[in-house]
Amino acid sequence: MKKTIVLFFSFILLLSAWLPYMTKVEAAAISDVPTSNAKYQAVNWAVENGLMSLYTGKKFDLNGNVSESEMLLAFAKMDANYQHSLTSDMAYLYYSDLNIPLAGAANKTKRSRLATRVDFAVIYAAMRGLDLSKVHAVQYLYTQEITTGSSGKKTYEGYSPEKNISRGDLAVFLYRTAKKGKFAVEGLRAAATGKDDGKVTLPLNFVSSEGTSVELEKPGQNTSDVSPNTPNAMKAVQSVEVENKTLNANGHDVTMVTVKLKDSNGNTIPYDQSLTFKVYSEYFKSINFNPSANKLGAAEKAKLKYNPKEILEAPTAVTSPNGVSTAVVESDGGELTFFYRAPRMTKSMKDNIILEMADSSIGKNFASYKNSQIKIPVEYKVEPELRVSYEVYDGQTYAGEDGGGQTPSAPAYPAEVMKQGPITVSDINVDAGTLTVQSVNITPQYRYATLTLAQREISEQMFERIVADLLENTSTIQLDYYVDANGNAAYNIPFSYIPGSIIKEFGSNEPQEYAVLLYLFRLLPDKISEFSMADYKSVKSAQAIAQRITEADIRNSSFKDLRSVINGIDALAKLADQTKAAEDAASRPGDMPSYTKVVVTLVAPGGQVITNYNGQVTIEYNGQRKTVPFNRTQGTGSADSGRAIAYFDGAHYGKTEAKVTFSPETDSRYKELLKGLEGKIVKKEIIAHPPLNTLESCNRIQKVAFVVDESGSMKKADPNNLIDKKTRELMKTLNIDPTVATGFNSKGRFISKGTGEKVSKLEELYESQYRKGGTKISSGVEAAKAHLKEQQNIGSIPGAIILVSDGKANSNEAKDIITYAKQNNLKVFTVSVGSDANQTVLKNIAVQTDGQHFHLPNINNITAIYESLMKAMCINLVEACPPSFDSFQQADVTIGRTYLFIEAEANCGNVEKVKVKFYSVRGEIELDLQYIGLNRFELEHDIRKIHNFSIYEEVEFFAYDKAGKLLATKKIDIQ
Repeated sequence: MKKTIVLFFSFILLLSAWLPYMTKVEAAAISDVPTSNAKYQAVNWAVENGLMSLYTGKKFDLNGNVSESEMLLAFAKMDANYQHSLTSDMAYLYYSDLNIPLAGAANKTKRSRLATRVDFAVIYAAMRGLDLSKVHAVQYLYTQEITTGSSGKKTYEGYSPEKNISRGDLAVFLYRTAKKGKFAVEGLRAAATGKDDGKVTLPLNFVSSEGTSVELEKPGQNTSDVSPNTPNAMKAVQSVEVENKTLNANGHDVTMVTVKLKDSNGNTIPYDQSLTFKVYSEYFKSINFNPSANKLGAAEKAKLKYNPKEILEAPTAVTSPNGVSTAVVESDGGELTFFYRAPRMTKSMKDNIILEMADSSIGKNFASYKNSQIKIPVEYKVEPELRVSYEVYDGQTYAGEDGGGQTPSAPAYPAEVMKQGPITVSDINVDAGTLTVQSVNITPQYRYATLTLAQREISEQMFERIVADLLENTSTIQLDYYVDANGNAAYNIPFSYIPGSIIKEFGSNEPQEYAVLLYLFRLLPDKISEFSMADYKSVKSAQAIAQRITEADIRNSSFKDLRSVINGIDALAKLADQTKAAEDAASRPGDMPSYTKVVVTLVAPGGQVITNYNGQVTIEYNGQRKTVPFNRTQGTGSADSGRAIAYFDGAHYGKTEAKVTFSPETDSRYKELLKGLEGKIVKKEIIAHPPLNTLESCNRIQKVAFVVDESGSMKKADPNNLIDKKTRELMKTLNIDPTVATGFNSKGRFISKGTGEKVSKLEELYESQYRKGGTKISSGVEAAKAHLKEQQNIGSIPGAIILVSDGKANSNEAKDIITYAKQNNLKVFTVSVGSDANQTVLKNIAVQTDGQHFHLPNINNITAIYESLMKAMCINLVEACPPSFDSFQQADVTIGRTYLFIEAEANCGNVEKVKVKFYSVRGEIELDLQYIGLNRFELEHDIRKIHNFSIYEEVEFFAYDKAGKLLATKKIDIQ
């Protein structure tokens, strides 16, 4: 239970400090401020009305300093809403409850520190109900005519913000405030973060270019390895947060970068707007890095600006920690989140990540971004490492895994390698994953690139087969080379290469997608008996295309064999899944029905995996200790070469830890290379998620739409995209027919419709590649409307929308969603993701549509949240309290300025009534809570109706069934 303020009712009516209502005290002679002084009138008013006092000799001391505590008490004396004792403790308690940003609220020693002029500005704005950062708070003072500036210039610097506020300044500011009428503090609804900055427009050049902000520089201005600048709220760039500024130069380490932006006028950027930035390394750009440099001749190598032996692979921005590379990133409103992968190098160095606006046609509100750069310093260190990964198998599913031990794979390099457009290919090397392209002096990679047939994505193996077959009949073929929307190198096989015999089987009005599907189907094995795991990726690629074809499409098609083609692909896909499951089962230890697998990979400086190390490593996990050898190429094949693998019996849900200890003395050949690893202990956090538990006796809603946020800001709250995995599981567990799946960023995206189980198996659902851009929640709901409408409601049974988002959207979108849901008998269940999620918007949507809101501050608790959501979706479910029931799910009392808020949630469904009793040595008070649905009871009660409330020391909750039988009690203390 939280008790935010203890009210001591003194019933002393304080004299208000505003002019029309203040009762003046006897006029005071002020010895050191003559009547001719410009501040005399304000000072005299402050003294007469008791806001400020005189020193010995009736001196005021115009230039004297003011502590934060003294300034706060002056505000309290003016505040018409403040009805308590004028002590420092009481004032801090009262105003901190209103979220006024006070340094002395959490630390009493800071109450006596000298207050600055900018402290006054921020506190004043908060008392007026505006959550403003320093710069915007100063501009607010100008607009309210509280200040004219200390230098006559109405700029941020002209206000002298960091200068201590003088007694004379404070008197003037308070006097001007009083002249505006009644001063009554309402405060803020949440802790101050500057979220109202968008309500105060900054004039052009309000902040000078001097300072220590992340600079928007023209290319080439700063030639140093690392920019010395650090972020400051005085620029369009508000802040830069780099998760890890020092990366191992191994081509594997990844750090998350979050940049918060405003437009060039200092205004907040709406969340449904998205800005596109190019992202690259300043150093690698300057040296014209060529990934194929090692294949050049001696003369060409001599012209390079770097040593190809030292620089092996460029750094890249990536879509997620394990995602594909990208050359551009998109913001979610004013928040830009992306991941940055380290290069592979054999020398340590410093570098800058460069962000440049990619859209040259952006409007005048972003003029300062054009032809400018945001520089973010990073450092690459070259050192050996023990790379630890894990896999947790609970007997049914892989409850946790991470690919940390995989050998890093080089990306396919985009635009700077070749000119985009048609390329002439004369050969393909499937072993090296490269193409021979005419008129190009390098051999470009297609491995890890986006590969398509008529713009439909296909597998690498299928791409190789089609290109090889075409080159058997002709010396060259034309492919399309381009950089896709995610910044990946992409190769497309044009539709014109699909055989004419395939196209003839379709009518002229049929979609090209059907011909692509038939062509792929004809290239797959003719018989199920001929299928092998080498065909797995090709089958899954074909299945992804087939899954986008609906029943209505099949009925309307003139191609009579379309259904049989799709059925054939589905049969092969089912076999592929079964074969893969069998292979997975064969790879598991036979004596362990569930296990935790810990893998340690030995990596040399520069990212090269050591595959022939003759030694061992000690792995400790869950009280067990195992010493295992590193696998060597000669003995076990390349798949596990350079890895030490240990299996531990059992799967443990939640967070556990493995500890790895290494001694390089075993293999003397690597002693010098692995220097720094001697006796090193590496700890690895292991996270495993339990499966969702189903509720047996549950009448669920009759149709559901999953509307999932795919905006860029979701990367921060869920970097590994656990939402995709667990939402699939939720769909399958509910298995509602129909289940509609949509996603959204700045635009909505319809994905699929069918049974929950069918939709959950889609190859492309909420994948990381779609996570980019702004947030427009209504577009995701809009994408689901037509598909929900196809299924009419059965009687009064409602449908549902499950909305998963960080809530970073415009609040006015909620109105349309609420209206639509009410008109169509839809409950909206919302899940707010992330510790800084905007719960207000999502909670309002849920409450107004008779749904329920769930907050998920830590993504690793998603299983518990989804299970609660499933329970909430049950209709008329009465879950009886078990005999051992002895507590509530929740029982809490929040004490505010003038009210008590009491809430309780029972663990079971047959609780009919909840009472609370407040106890003290002088007696007790009993109150009844009101039922609000879903086993929840609440009451808001006027604290002034409880005489001498401060004497009550504990509260007890009582739960009763319909017959009045006592089911449970819970007692909590008032602190």
